[in-house]
Amino acid sequence: MKEATVDDSVDVLLDMGALDVKEYLAASQPEVLIVTEDSIIRPLELLVDANNVKNKKVAIKSYFGVKAVDNTRSLIQAIRAFSNAKIVVHRDRDYLADADVETWKKAIREAGATPFVTSGADVEAYFSAIEHLAHVNPHIGPLELEALRAGALHHKTPAMKEKAINWRFDFAKKAKGINVNVGKIAAEVEQIFAMDEKAWLHGKEMVAGLRDGAAKIPGGVDVFEPSPHLTDLELRSALSAA
Repeated sequence: MKEATVDDSVDVLLDMGALDVKEYLAASQPEVLIVTEDSIIRPLELLVDANNVKNKKVAIKSYFGVKAVDNTRSLIQAIRAFSNAKIVVHRDRDYLADADVETWKKAIREAGATPFVTSGADVEAYFSAIEHLAHVNPHIGPLELEALRAGALHHKTPAMKEKAINWRFDFAKKAKGINVNVGKIAAEVEQIFAMDEKAWLHGKEMVAGLRDGAAKIPGGVDVFEPSPHLTDLELRSALSAA
């Protein structure tokens, strides 16, 4: 396979709707480029800031096709033609089985980038931890905050289960075709939800529940703010090794 030229890379980026990545990198010249599936990047920016212990110059660029390894491989190859930045590819864990997470990580490494998969279902899950919420909401008493979070979790758990079943069904259908055992998937999801909540808590749903529950609290509830309780060792390692 011949090495990609700059012209080849521009063509690839244009086909993928990611031509602005080239212009973005030329302007920012980061040490680390994080390519993310998230269109709203503020939570990821905060998570990166909390784990960028070596103060590397980091740029974050949203690209919807990140979950598809073939697309991401093409993107990585194209970027390599005009940038020496370390590339970190982020995707949410969603409700992937551990083996599927490792398969995706392996493919990203083989493509020449560093994978980062959230420890929970999504980036927003980090901001749903009680320690973080307590830090950024000093105006809410400890007992009231505990009750707020418990209420949000209780209210949103059915929606999280539904999301988990639908997500696993769609994933299995794409991987295996029409022969998908929905009953087995539902049973697997019940097993997941019997585990520690970190294994299944969906942050976006939780944040919505927290905000609904805090409607009558003066000042509401703050979520996406900096705090020392956003540590992720995998992300920290990826940033530090750049």
